[in-house]
Amino acid sequence: MHVIVTVGDLARALGVRIEALVPHGMYSMGSIQGPRASAEYEWDMYHESPVETLGALAERRLISYRIPELGLEWHASRHGPAGDVQALLERIAELETGRIDLDAPVPALALARALGVPEPTARTVDVHMSSWRMELRHRDSALLATLAGPPGGAELPGPPAARAAYVGEDARIVSIELRHR
Repeated sequence: MHVIVTVGDLARALGVRIEALVPHGMYSMGSIQGPRASAEYEWDMYHESPVETLGALAERRLISYRIPELGLEWHASRHGPAGDVQALLERIAELETGRIDLDAPVPALALARALGVPEPTARTVDVHMSSWRMELRHRDSALLATLAGPPGGAELPGPPAARAAYVGEDARIVSIELRHR
């Protein structure tokens, strides 16, 4: 089995062209549902345009996938050792703006506490309410951390379509983006 990190890797692991993963052409908003596999990929509905080409889809980093015929299911927060928070802090310190893709998910609560936020919260960022983001401040930038799944803490009051919750011990970050405020 190939190492599966992106949607393109998923297609290669199944030995199919990417079009076969999305036979109905529906893939632009963070997830795909096909006969051979289903998956969620990183996409921010508030800050990114929909994914409009199969080439752009192939490059998207996976958050989770399921391959029923192989009985295979994977979710970024459930597998592998946690990434190094200190190493991530060093990478963040070197960057003014831009994206950091992580080799291994990093504990969200540990990063937030290292940046001086003892009780961080996260919000849903997609129409399916399956993608979550934690926003922190770093210098003069907004640090946007995409979580591998729900934050795991107690939910905060608010409208159902804009769910928010405290970040729990098991929450993992799969990517970071720094933006100027």
